Amino acid sequence: MILREWFLVPLFVVNEAVDRIKDGSVTDYVYDTDAATLVRVKA
Repeated sequence: MILREWFLVPLFVVNEAVDRIKDGSVTDYVYDTDAATLVRVKA
């Protein structure tokens, strides 16, 4: 697992991740560095 610095992630993605942490859905997503967005990995 490669860890990346959060400051390399756009603020809107950080905000989305925080929202997903709050609602519990964060485990369904991974950060796609090429697309600079969260991508759903579970159905």
